[in-house]
Formats: sequence, structure tokens, C-alpha cells
Amino acid sequence: MNFLRQQVAVKDLLELELKQRLLLADHCISDLDHTDVNGSPAEDLAKQRIGVSSTSLGNLRYANWAFWTGLEFLSAYHCEDRETAMEKAKEQCFSAYDSAFLRTSKVDNCRLELKREVQQELTELVNKRDIAKSLFPGVKEFYQALPAQKMYLSRNLQPIVEAYAGFLGFTGVKSEVKLKRAVLEHLLLHNRSMKRLIFRIDGVAEDEMINTAKFYQRQKWSQVEDVLVLKRSLSLQDDFKTADVLIGSNDYGLVDIIDGK
Repeated sequence: MNFLRQQVAVKDLLELELKQRLLLADHCISDLDHTDVNGSPAEDLAKQRIGVSSTSLGNLRYANWAFWTGLEFLSAYHCEDRETAMEKAKEQCFSAYDSAFLRTSKVDNCRLELKREVQQELTELVNKRDIAKSLFPGVKEFYQALPAQKMYLSRNLQPIVEAYAGFLGFTGVKSEVKLKRAVLEHLLLHNRSMKRLIFRIDGVAEDEMINTAKFYQRQKWSQVEDVLVLKRSLSLQDDFKTADVLIGSNDYGLVDIIDGK
């Protein structure tokens, strides 16, 4: 592992090569929780009990959800593949919270709408001041320096993802995504301009998506030429099985590399 900057580690990339790949990329596809945001807006919903007061027997149902969530995480913690199990537990627990507290009983195109009260609470939760405070240092500067088109591909709720995308000047948003691999494959097959890609991730939840992008890169008939994976790792101790670059607690090192400082 080599350190190009204090918070930028690579396995076998030279700084000039990394700079060129960052500047030549045409699309950057990012995760939100724990990648751009120092924490998780989804977890904040549960901590602040969003939607609970507008739910029949909300406090009782919240206590029941919290109890089973605790058991899910305890079980995941003792699994052999702890990281994968914890990611699965997070997804299942948030899905249960979403169904129990955030949605109405009205069906729109086979999807339950967010409650009006929840939409109002989310608007207050993702104001510009709080968005700015929640980002890792240097994230906004990184996106401003990066010429590529930016897109969020996130499991998080649409109002939250769109608020962050708007604040950071993104050109695209895919929210409430259940299968990132399938969404990415659709994008690659229907957007021939996606040739040189950057992925910003934080864990194993995106491994299938990354493997799909690299599969397309290996195919002669595919337009994908380059796949660069930037992984948020606060400890900077992760391996490079799926990542090309590890970034620590801030993005200023990446910004300096792009700017040539």
C-alpha cells in the first residue's frame, strides 16, 4: 500500500495516472451513506423516530422494531462474514422501518407513497445547513473539481438523495434502489456515453455492482473502457480486492491530486 497523500492510499497507481483517470472519467456513480455522508441519513430517520408519531400505536410498534433490530445486529455481529451480514441486517431493518412508519396505505404504481407528515419531516431533516455539516470534509470540493457527470445510486429515500444531489450539483439520481447491480447494468446497456467510470463506495454492499462494471470492461463488445473504484475507509486498512483507491476521513487529498498541488 502506498500513500499518495495523507488520506489517499493506493496499491499500484502512480499519482499522475490517478489524476488522469479522475480527469478523463465521464461518469461518477456514488453511494451516499458512509461514503459522502459521515454517517447515514437512513439511520438518522430511526434515531429521530421519523414517522412514528403519525403511525397508529407508533410508540409500541417502534419499541417492537427496536427490539428485533437489536437481535438482528447481534446475530450479524457473530457471523463469520461479519461485514456482509451487518450490511444485510441494515438493509432488512431499514426496510422494516420504512414499511412500518414511513408509508401510506395508498398504492401508486405498485409502490406505497411516503406519508405527507414524513415528507415534511424529511424536508426539515435535509436542509442545506445540515447537509453541509453531515458531509465528510472535502466532499463538495471533490465534486466541484471533478469534470465527470455525477449520479447517486442509493437505497436511501428519494427526498433525501435528491436533496444531497441538488446540494452537490449532481446530474442524476437513482434512489430507493434495491438491486444496484441491475440498475447499473440497465444504465450501461442504454447509455453508450458511459465509457470511463468512477465508483465511490464504502463497503461490500456495492461489490456485485463493481464486479458487473468490471465484467463489462472485459468484454470487447462493451463500451466500458475504465473502472476506477474509490472506497471510503476511515482506518485505511481495507484490502484492494474491489478498490483501486482508499480515501480516509477527508477528500482534500483527492482534490489536491486533481488540481496538481
